[in-house]
Amino acid sequence: LELDVYRDNDGVFVAHGKENTPEDIITTTKLRLDSALRYLSEHAFERNDDPLFLALELLVHNEETACNQIADLLERYFGNRLYKHARGDDIANMSLRDLLGKVVLFSGGGAKGRLETLIHTHWSETFQNISSKTDPNALRGTDTCIRVYPEGNLAGALSLNFNPVSYLISGATFVALNMCMNDAHMEMYMKWFTQSSFVKKVVTIH
Repeated sequence: LELDVYRDNDGVFVAHGKENTPEDIITTTKLRLDSALRYLSEHAFERNDDPLFLALELLVHNEETACNQIADLLERYFGNRLYKHARGDDIANMSLRDLLGKVVLFSGGGAKGRLETLIHTHWSETFQNISSKTDPNALRGTDTCIRVYPEGNLAGALSLNFNPVSYLISGATFVALNMCMNDAHMEMYMKWFTQSSFVKKVVTIH
């Protein structure tokens, strides 16, 4: 799950939009980060102990105060579930058993202060982050964790989704769709992971 996090005079919030200093362009309703993390803490592990991979897109203009606010909320709502790691550890070398019931934090960069100590890893060759403009066939044969995110075009900016099936069939681990848009593509994606996010299965899409 990726959360795009911004800051305003009232603190930190989640929205979809574009970082545009000094004023951000927001294309969805704001949701306070406090509310988002509280909901996740209550429901993320209701059905199983699959790890929660939480990617933070930090659009807070590198402000340490905002980063510390984010760290406070993460520790408040997830506490011991936050995956603690030694500096230099590579999550790729950890077994799934080590991650069960844990919240693993990712970031594309920009973490400051205490938040930086909570982030486990950034996108890399091990955990690839590729655009939906990439040919799905290019994913075949890879043995890394791959997330496909919406291409940075007008449709992506407006939170419109794309068909995830060709990427999932080709080996993508996750496809980043905008959950605020409950369309046919989102229905396909939810059907794909109906049973368990860590069970590989064949799904017929009509």
